[in-house]
Order: sequence, then C-alpha cells, then structure tokens
Amino acid sequence: MEQSRLKKWEELEAAKNAAMSILSSSTEVQRNYKPSSESWSMIQVIQHILFSEGGTLGYMVKKTSSGWEVLDRVGEEQVANGARLVDRLASGEKYKAPSVLPEPDGEESFESLETRWNALREQYAQFLNQLPNEFNDRLIFKQPAAGMLTLDYTLDFLTEHIKHHLPQLEALKSSAPTA
Repeated sequence: MEQSRLKKWEELEAAKNAAMSILSSSTEVQRNYKPSSESWSMIQVIQHILFSEGGTLGYMVKKTSSGWEVLDRVGEEQVANGARLVDRLASGEKYKAPSVLPEPDGEESFESLETRWNALREQYAQFLNQLPNEFNDRLIFKQPAAGMLTLDYTLDFLTEHIKHHLPQLEALKSSAPTA
C-alpha cells in the first residue's frame, strides 16, 4: 500500500479501534441500552457503521470491476463535495442515516460484530492493496449526501463517519445502567 493510502488506512483502523474500545469496556446491558424507542443502542450504532462500510466496499468493488480506465476523473465539484462531507461529519451535528442503508435491529452480540468488522476490514485491506496508485484521481464511490468521491475522500468519509458516532457511543455508555 502506498504511503498516503497507508496513512488513511491507519486512521480508519484507529477510528474502528476507538469505537471497539468503547464497546469492549461496556457491559452487555450498556451495549443494548436504548434511551428511547426511537434511539439506537450501541450495538445498533456499530451495525449501522458496518452496513455503511460493507455497502461502500461492495460499491467500490463493483465500480472497479470493469477496470480503472473507465472511471471518471475527479473534478473541482467532487473535491468540494468530498471536503464538505468530511467537514459535515466532523461538525458533530446529527444527521439521519441514508435510506439506502438497512435499519439496524440490534439483534447481534458484541463478539459477532467484532468478528464481522474484522473480516470486513480484511476485505478492505485486500481491495486497497490491489489498487494501482495511478488511479487515485478516479471517482470510485457514490456517497448519498455528497455524490461521487475519490478513494481518498471515501476513506476520509469512512473514518469521519466512525468518529462522528464516537460521542454517541460514549453518551450511550454513560447514560445506560451498568448491570
């Protein structure tokens, strides 16, 4: 993996590790606690992130299956949209999940989530390691709020998406009963 891609991968892994650290230091009661019927539990937040990451990887794999040469090159509009998306997630504002993602049901154990997320990250690593560097300026993923993104902005989006949910996970942990 080339150096700039490796740095973004490490940032994505650090965000995942931060989320998993919150869950691993929580009780099962805390992980499944929902402050209201409309709220998500910690388990549902992680399921949501997994739905997002899985869908993103699936889209990129499909998009690249015909070869990189057919992908559009990034333009100023896509750069601006990618930057706005990353800034939006970093703002701390609350946003409704895109309708393309399934609603998390919370019917999963912490251990299952951890196993699935690790397996998904293995698939990401394989995908990223096979990508030619000369195509970093190609549009590879269509994010519902921002449109088409490059690989760099896609990795930034995934990282900021997890970081966006960290305060939610912390708040759920601190407000939930411990036993």
